[in-house]
Amino acid sequence: MAAEPLHFAPPVRGSSEFFCSNPRCRFHVRVGDPGVEGFGDWARLADGTTTSHHWVDGDLLCDLCAQRRNREYPRR
Repeated sequence: MAAEPLHFAPPVRGSSEFFCSNPRCRFHVRVGDPGVEGFGDWARLADGTTTSHHWVDGDLLCDLCAQRRNREYPRR
C-alpha cells in the first residue's frame, strides 16, 4: 500500500530541483538527502515507499501528488 503524500499545496512551477515540486510532499527531496534512494525517475524513502515522477501541466510531481491533483482538479 502506497503512503499518501501530505496535504497538497500548489508546487513551485517549473522547478525540477526536488523529486516532487510539492513542498508538503514526503518526496519533496533532493538526490543525496538522508533516507532517500533513487535514480532518474524513481525514489524510495527509508520506509520503503517507492514512486516515480513526471511533469503535470509544467510541474514535476511524484505519482502520488499527480493522482491527488487529478482527483481534486479533474480535467474537463
